[in-house]
Order: sequence, then structure tokens, then C-alpha cells
Amino acid sequence: MFHAFIIDDDPFSIDATYILFPWDEVGITKIDKIDSPTGIVERILTEKPHVVFIDIEMGETSGLDVIKECKEKGSNSSFVIISGHDNFNYAHTAVNLGVVYYLLKPIDTDDIQILAQKLKKDLNKNNKFDILEHLSSKDNFNLFISSITDEQKYRLAIANLSDEQKTEIQRIFADAVFKTYKIGQGKYMFILKNNTLQKPTLFELNCMAEKEQIVLAISDIFTKKDDMYNHFKQCNQLSYNLFVRKMGCLLIEPLKTNTEILKNILDNLYQSIDSKYINGVETILLNLPALFIKQRYTMSQAVWFYNAIVIRANLLFNQNNFSLQTMDEEDIYVNFADFKDLCQTLRLYLTEAMFPGSSPEYESSDIWNKVLKYIEKNYSSKIQAQDIYKELYISERTLYYLFKTNTQETFLEFLTRYRIEKAKHFLLTSTMSVSQVAERVGIKDHYYFSRLFKKHTGVTPLQFKTQGGSQENA
Repeated sequence: MFHAFIIDDDPFSIDATYILFPWDEVGITKIDKIDSPTGIVERILTEKPHVVFIDIEMGETSGLDVIKECKEKGSNSSFVIISGHDNFNYAHTAVNLGVVYYLLKPIDTDDIQILAQKLKKDLNKNNKFDILEHLSSKDNFNLFISSITDEQKYRLAIANLSDEQKTEIQRIFADAVFKTYKIGQGKYMFILKNNTLQKPTLFELNCMAEKEQIVLAISDIFTKKDDMYNHFKQCNQLSYNLFVRKMGCLLIEPLKTNTEILKNILDNLYQSIDSKYINGVETILLNLPALFIKQRYTMSQAVWFYNAIVIRANLLFNQNNFSLQTMDEEDIYVNFADFKDLCQTLRLYLTEAMFPGSSPEYESSDIWNKVLKYIEKNYSSKIQAQDIYKELYISERTLYYLFKTNTQETFLEFLTRYRIEKAKHFLLTSTMSVSQVAERVGIKDHYYFSRLFKKHTGVTPLQFKTQGGSQENA
């Protein structure tokens, strides 16, 4: 899970450190041995190792100077000095630079154990290890699961589960489970050894999924040489299928469905939109959720259909720059209650797009302030537009129009921006981990939060926190 550098101009000292230190105990799975200090500051800043073991005297290069420059340039690495000099000035300088430990050569086994305990605490402090950060990019993810071996074949399994359901899933998987990770509030990822995943196991899992109303998504087979991150993304998206089908099941990629019926329906909807035939639009969208269940369509088809309609409508109807945004699986899963809610939002948007200007009557003059107060009070939960208009006893169209006229944003765009601003505040002013911040602002899926935060700010949540927000996009 963690990445370390050992930097020393003496290869024998590097090997001694490598052999003596209990890497597995601390969770360090990738170790780079570096016997030249040339360009090391740039490498530390670029590759961002979690721990750097470094000698003080390396020819004309001072390890203390390297640490000082890295710290001044924003490095978040933990530094450990390895030195043959029991020098008070060296030690004093190291302490002032925030070095984790001053390790003397020849290395003593008792010192190694003390250092291991210190590093355990240091690596888990200040968000240096957060599962969320490892889900944010292909490189980070590959480093995260780098403990898998080249010879083995694997699968991923992802599902939203209670603690009891997770325990039962692990019991059924038995020896197939290589590792288990929590990747969201109530969301788990299992790395499975494929050769132990047999048909009786799959049958039992499917029975449990149907009974417990959960979707357990299992990836296609992969090895360490394959694009593991792409398998993660596909499996993660497949796990959202409860949103569409409203029934538990076991889903294994690649999952193929017949989309010809859906394409024909989309053509009919296009014709209704082009001719402004609102009854045709409403009939199709009202019947669509049942069709998706009958045809066993997946979240991927829901995304494809939604985006096709949004693009078509935005091209035809320019509502003073007010338009729906295209979305991917994570966007849709987080921002809508279910597929029926998605179809209802499309219906409202198309109605307003085809027949603009007929504003609804407001129930009271301060209704907009009530909407804002509701969001302020409830943004940390999974809220949808329907929660607001039911709570405030207003129509769906009234709420839609309020956001259009007051913000030039949809409800979903406004809520997302509100949550990101709150997340930025918590990251800079609290001691909460990044995962805790994600859940605090109502985004329970850690992968989605990281991706959404970076989309809005240009940096990951951890980068934003450690850099004090200084690298955020203007």
C-alpha cells in the first residue's frame, strides 16, 4: 500500500536497510533502492514516496539539505535519517526538519522495531494513507494492490453491504478472498483469487443477493499485467445496477444485453422532442423504468439513454444557458434516487425546454430561502429534488423553476457545488480524514468523491488538504 525510497551512496548500506526493516509489518509494498543523490529532490517531489530513508553524507550532497528542500517545496513524505555519525548537530537539525527517526549505522534491531512503530503511526496520520486517494488514478490504484502476484489470476467483487452482509459474503467466498477493502460508507471491494471461485459459490452468492436485495458485481478475470484500474471502474459501475433494476442479483462483467429495443424507443422519443409532442415524451418516459427491468438493462444503458436525450435537447432548446449536464454512472447513482426519478427529471426538463416562459405560482414569497435552508440542513445526507418539494409542499415544476431563475443551475449542479465548497472548508479547517469529509458532505462513495472533487478543483482532496488549497484551479 505504501511506497518507500532507500537513498544511500553505499549499496551495501541500502541492502542492509532493505533486509532488516519489516516492510510488511508497516504496509510498505514498493521499495526503490537509489544509490545516487543526483536529481533526488525532483524524484521525491514527482513520485511522492510515503517514506524516504536517506543517508546524511553522500559525497557533496547532504541528506539534510535534500529533506529541507523537499519540505520547502511541499513534500508530504516521511523522512528517516540513516547515518554513521552520532553527531548532535546533525540530530538537532533532523529534529527541526521533522524527521521521523535518526537511525545509526550499524543498524540495531531494537531501533528498527521502534522505527517501525513510529512509521505505523506517522503513515496513518494526516491522511498519508487514505483509501480514497488510491482510487483516484490508475497509478495510485495499481500501487494500492501491488501485492498481487504476476502468476495469479484475479477478479474484483464490489457491493454496498451492511457489516453482517459483508461477513456472510466473506464466508461464502471463503478461500477465494485475497483481500477486503472498505471503499465507501457501507461499500466494500474484495480481491478474489479466481481459481477458487467455483459455480456452487456463485450460485450461493446469487441466492443471497436476491434475498438481501443487494447487487454484487464481479469483474472479469485479470492478471497483474492487465489494466487493473479499468476492471475496477467497470466493476464499480456494475455495482450500481440496483438503481435500475430494483432487485438484488449477482452480475459478472462483461454483461451483454439487447439494446435494439432501446434504440427504437430513443428514435421515437427524438421524434416527439423534435415535434414538441409532450404527450409522446411523457408516455415514453413513464413506461421506461418498467422496460429497463423487463429487458435487464444495466446502469450503462441508463447513462447512454440519459446523455443521448440531454445532448439532443440542449442542442434544440437554448434556455438562456440553462441546460442539463451529461453524466456518467457515478453522477447518476449519487444524484438520483432511482431510474424512475431520473426519468421524472428528464420529463420536467423537456417540458420546460419545449414550452418555456410559463412560470408557476410561488406558494410564498420566501420559498427560495426555505429551499436553501433545507439544503444547508440536509446536504450531508443523500437528498434528491423530490425530498425538497415534498417537505416544502411545492410542486416539482416550482422547484425546478426556482433553481433556473435564482442560480442558472439545476438542483443537482447547485447541490454538487455546495457540497464541494463544504468539503474544501472541512479539509482545510478540521482534522477529519478525506474519507470522513466525503461522508460528512453526503457523498458516501469515496471513489466518486475523489473524482468529483478533482473535476471541480483540479486537484485530489488529499493534495488540496496538504497544500492548503494553494494548487486549486482558478
